[in-house]
Amino acid sequence: MRILITGASGFIGTNYLDYCLARGDEVVNIDIKLPAKRGHEQYFKQCDIMDYNLLEKIFCDFRPSHVVHLAAKTDAHFYFRPLPILSPYGGRNEFDQSMH
Repeated sequence: MRILITGASGFIGTNYLDYCLARGDEVVNIDIKLPAKRGHEQYFKQCDIMDYNLLEKIFCDFRPSHVVHLAAKTDAHFYFRPLPILSPYGGRNEFDQSMH
């Protein structure tokens, strides 16, 4: 399988990426932050899922058979300050690209 994973630089994504690699899957990690695990750099594409044009290019270049969406805002500091309005368009951008 060719799996595009959003958020694979985080804790869950890092472990899921390892799982996919152990199965022999081809993977690409789309995230705004660098991979947490050494060795995952080769699968990394820095991209904000809100950037439709860059996301489209990555989808067209990689042509995934599956998309696993793990990108999320995990900042716990919102308890101390207002949480910025988060747009649902990042997930919609992924969905749009997966339909091509």
